Amino acid sequence: MKVVLRETKIGGVGLSPGQVVKEQQGYQGPSRIRVVAYGPDFHEEFETQDVEKALAKIGTTDIVWIQVLGISHSDGIQRIGQALNIHPLAMEDVVSTWGRSKFQDYRDQIFVVAKAAILDEPNDRLTFEQVSIVVGRNYLVSFQETETPIFTPVEERLSDPQRIIRKRESGYLLYALLDTLVDHLLASMAGVEDDITEMEDDMLEKEESTPDLDAIYRLKRTVLMFSRMAAPMQEMAKRLEILDSDIVPESLDYYFRDLADHCTRVGERIINARAVLQNLQDYYILEGDYRTNEVMRIVTVFGTIFLPLSFVASVYGMNFKNMPELDWPYAYHTLVGLMIIYTVGALGFFWKKGWLSFKK
Repeated sequence: MKVVLRETKIGGVGLSPGQVVKEQQGYQGPSRIRVVAYGPDFHEEFETQDVEKALAKIGTTDIVWIQVLGISHSDGIQRIGQALNIHPLAMEDVVSTWGRSKFQDYRDQIFVVAKAAILDEPNDRLTFEQVSIVVGRNYLVSFQETETPIFTPVEERLSDPQRIIRKRESGYLLYALLDTLVDHLLASMAGVEDDITEMEDDMLEKEESTPDLDAIYRLKRTVLMFSRMAAPMQEMAKRLEILDSDIVPESLDYYFRDLADHCTRVGERIINARAVLQNLQDYYILEGDYRTNEVMRIVTVFGTIFLPLSFVASVYGMNFKNMPELDWPYAYHTLVGLMIIYTVGALGFFWKKGWLSFKK
């Protein structure tokens, strides 16, 4: 599985707290706005690049969901922040895509930063991006790094007048978006587990498996990123469960408790995946040590056989005149015969001991 990572660097040293600046590096995708306005008996969707047109829908219907797709241009983001009176530190976090997941209660607004893991199964790609969410009493604004359709299931539910989401408050929409992110995390984790299972099958089925430590380290890095995503999400869900706010009423406590349980399940799968990857890494290291020991064992066996033979050959190769065996007519044949007998006997001894066996 190919993992796509983005490293975004913004601004510079010495900027004022809360200052929103244009990205200098990282993803430079298009910025467009998608608006979903809805109520129990009303639903409207449209796309625009006019910030004022999108903001004008707030207050005209029960709930307005504004999706900002692409955060490369700071002007539009600043206008949204100013119009909705979003805290400057929150606006800074919107474009600071290197930050960790977080939750902040600004009394009349709730600000959430979360990470999305999107699994592209046809292309076997796993990408990560940040999603920032600002929730008010009758509106929700989400900021994405790209145009990736992360929240398509939520949009489909909103288009169905029979779904409960059409009758609930903006806090329920926040729950639906976070629940979708957790579902993406579970699906992505399943893809990583499939890769781990494939490695295990190769290890068990192949008699001589080739160590692939690079792939193991890549998967361990991916699982570590999942861990950094799941733990803050679980903490966030628990804080939202006990939050005393008009935006997140007490009736949503059960939903956020269920969301925290899903995050716990992700955490358990992450722990299992890390354990299996560590076992695979240990196996491949032991496999390499075993093969080295096999080679050294064979080298030692043949060295043990040929060392005495080399000694005898070197002694009789010195050509001293007073060596009585040199004048004996059968000396050569006898010496060669003894060397053959010793070699065969030594090989038989080592074979009986199992030192010449290549089986594991």
